[in-house]
Amino acid sequence: MTAGGCRGARQEAARKTCWIEKLRCCCISGRFWSHRRVGGARQVQKARRFYQTCLDTKSIDSAGAEPFLALVQKLGGWPVSGQWIGTDFNSTLRILMKDYATFPFFSLQVGRDPKEITSGKPKKYIQIDQPNLLIPIEWNSTTQKSQAITQTLLPFLASCQTYLALLGSPPNSSTIHLYTFVSLSSELAVAAAPRHYRLSKGLLYQRMTIKELQRHAPAIDWLGGLQAAFPSLPLTEDDLVLLHNLPYLVQMSRIIGEWLNKHEPRTSSPLHTYMVFHLLHTVMPAMDSRFTETAKKLSVALGTREGVAPRWKHCVLQTERGFNSVFGNILSERFHKVHREQVEEIIQNILSSFKSKLARA
Repeated sequence: MTAGGCRGARQEAARKTCWIEKLRCCCISGRFWSHRRVGGARQVQKARRFYQTCLDTKSIDSAGAEPFLALVQKLGGWPVSGQWIGTDFNSTLRILMKDYATFPFFSLQVGRDPKEITSGKPKKYIQIDQPNLLIPIEWNSTTQKSQAITQTLLPFLASCQTYLALLGSPPNSSTIHLYTFVSLSSELAVAAAPRHYRLSKGLLYQRMTIKELQRHAPAIDWLGGLQAAFPSLPLTEDDLVLLHNLPYLVQMSRIIGEWLNKHEPRTSSPLHTYMVFHLLHTVMPAMDSRFTETAKKLSVALGTREGVAPRWKHCVLQTERGFNSVFGNILSERFHKVHREQVEEIIQNILSSFKSKLARA
């Protein structure tokens, strides 16, 4: 990178940091939540209470694991506890995507196709990518496949056992569920690939209709899932999406089909357990300190910890997830002197920064 490029990068980073700090000041200020015209006063006050509750770590610690266990019960329980009603796979997945921003088998984002950037008004597309797997994986350049990092499995399993113990699961029944979780995760990891490899193979930004994707990866109800994740979009099976690793999605679908057929759905489902583990990971920053400390210890053991994101950043992100339209509209009005497209860019940059920080926490 040239000296000018470095200066430009530093200026951009400084600009984003400036806006993040401005947002922080807004969120802790009563004036931020006093906008009555945006989204309705009731919704604004709900968002404010949600944000303030998120900051109340004493109440979170006193509640312990009960809020998460209640959440699991809403999903029909789970096999680890021995209490599960055998819920439908795609129904559970839709709930996780819609209500809890949890994507166990793939990731979603909305963005432009770089090929259209020069066309004037580039369209935004739903983009589907491989997920962030919970188990640590590495790329084998010889076999050109991803695999679990063997030496990290022991501390990873130990942390998972701690989570289950905190959730009140019997030790004698949790072991088998943990090993099937790792087995399923390892199978999915094989089809995952780093971005540089996918770029070299032309796998990024591959266009396909939802109907075509359904034929390639039939285990997922794609239209229903995407409609749940993006309820404000009038999606049909003829709409185009952008794929970033079609071979992974095909393999993922095959693996899900095999695991659904392998296990009796009314007595045990590694797929359901796998999804609940991912839900736990999503809400981990909002769990009591025993869970977050366990997560931090694992990060230290894996050598991946780069600092802990401040609590307020996590709470802003969670508020944005739950009250997206209210939050975005308040920001737009707060920064009304800034061009609309700049406001959108600012919000996306802020949220991207939050997600990056939380991912490293």
